[in-house]
Amino acid sequence: MSRDLLLTYADCTPEKLYSVAENMLFFLAEIEDDNALEHCHSFSYRSVHFDKADRPRRLKGLFLDPLAAVKQQTSSDTVFKSFRAFVFRSRVEGNLVAPIEWKVRNHKELISLADILDVEVSFSDAM
Repeated sequence: MSRDLLLTYADCTPEKLYSVAENMLFFLAEIEDDNALEHCHSFSYRSVHFDKADRPRRLKGLFLDPLAAVKQQTSSDTVFKSFRAFVFRSRVEGNLVAPIEWKVRNHKELISLADILDVEVSFSDAM
């Protein structure tokens, strides 16, 4: 999975991706929330459409790709803390849910991510 992401994001190593995914899964299991997939979907939506200050991103720019990799490395702990804070915030505020019609595949910049998300996996793949 990380092979495709490494083409765009140099610091998306298999270890980092595994660490973030594992932490997110354990966290969602720990809070026993019935809306785990909705939280993941909405977190993706908010990450694409809003910046850290919760201001709408300009997704159309003449010289800027807001979804391009940044020069600084991102730690798996930073991503996980951001996800955890988002989940707690979204449980309190009901307005953070992604629109039903929003799909990762609708953004040409995210096609490779959409392809990864569409991969069929089974329980035995985790073993």
